[in-house]
Amino acid sequence: MMDWMEELQAALRPPVQHEIVSASHDWSATERFLGRSVPQDYKRFVDVYGDGSWHSFILFFLPGDEQERFALPQEAVLQNRVYKEQKANWPDRYRMPLLPDEGSLMPFARTENGDFIGWIVEQGEPDNWKIGVLAHEEGMAEQFDMNFAEFLTRLTKGEIKPDCFPASLDRARAEFHPAIPWNPEDG
Repeated sequence: MMDWMEELQAALRPPVQHEIVSASHDWSATERFLGRSVPQDYKRFVDVYGDGSWHSFILFFLPGDEQERFALPQEAVLQNRVYKEQKANWPDRYRMPLLPDEGSLMPFARTENGDFIGWIVEQGEPDNWKIGVLAHEEGMAEQFDMNFAEFLTRLTKGEIKPDCFPASLDRARAEFHPAIPWNPEDG
């Protein structure tokens, strides 16, 4: 079986230094909050790459608390709340279940265009969940039958591209950009 995290590290060089997820950002608290486990390859990704973005286009959510920007549990709940409102107004278009139910999207990232990327929650091991890309103002996620590490590896290599991603990403060399620490006093 292929180790997609090794493949990812060969295709997308990890930063030399990254912000380490501190002990206060533990996965168990995030998983309790979400009501679901987070796949192991994503946890490994966070350990290796830290806080940052793919090509300054995909911003990854990390475990955190409500005081932090882009914390995984809060972003997932926010996306779910917005989707619930859209589903109430346009039930024929917004047909996905809500988190934490099977078939729902549990987002781990957002694009600069407002699209969400996440796992399609299913029975069984979270490590086997498909990836879904929910385009901004779309009702159903485009699905990729692969785990997180395979998805990001294939995206980096140009082997896949979600329909809602801009064509300009095809011509660009993908890189991981570590986050610049945010200071609330800077705005």
